[in-house]
Amino acid sequence: MARSNDELEQFAYVVTHDLKESLSAINSFVQLLKKYCDHQLDDRADELILHVITGISRMQMLTDDLLTYTQVNANQTFTEVDCERLLGNVLTDLSIIVSECNAIITHDRLSVARGTPFQFIQLLTNLINDALKFQRAQPSKIHIGVKESFCEWILSVTDNGIGIGEQYLERIFRVSQRLHSRREYAGTGIGLAICKKVVEYHGGRIWIQSEPNVGSAAYFTIPKFN
Repeated sequence: MARSNDELEQFAYVVTHDLKESLSAINSFVQLLKKYCDHQLDDRADELILHVITGISRMQMLTDDLLTYTQVNANQTFTEVDCERLLGNVLTDLSIIVSECNAIITHDRLSVARGTPFQFIQLLTNLINDALKFQRAQPSKIHIGVKESFCEWILSVTDNGIGIGEQYLERIFRVSQRLHSRREYAGTGIGLAICKKVVEYHGGRIWIQSEPNVGSAAYFTIPKFN
């Protein structure tokens, strides 16, 4: 079973990688078409070209997320991860979005854990991005908390956003599961699936507690660094 899963993930990686290259080529040709036909087409034609470019952009986001998902279980070296420094880097990368959302982000002091730094960055980025995306109140308030147990850290990302109904709390961790239309909220629906895979790859657990129109709290565990 494990071998079959590995082969399936490798196949998915190859297909997604080839699809990504094809989309990049198509996007280049459409951009050239738009450039060379500038001011020569009517408004309807310009609108159709814009729809094509938007669709390609959405597909590129999807292939990027699928590539990330298929590579979570690739051979990775576990090492010491300074989660405090890593979170600082994530918040710096998200600073423009945080400012645009008028969000207030606070956090406990994080400690050292055992894992792969790049995947921890993906994990925290996805969870904080979701908290920013599904905001309800102004200002949006997000807190990254941490508690210590015997052999692991329990981290949480809490927000005062739109919340999630209890009936959806398991479903949202599946690949491409969306609770809202793309017009309401952008995204591919793979972010939480990536988070779940990263956490489980590190031997942890992830779950969400939420109440509609109140907010959500995403919890996950990671092993301590010994």
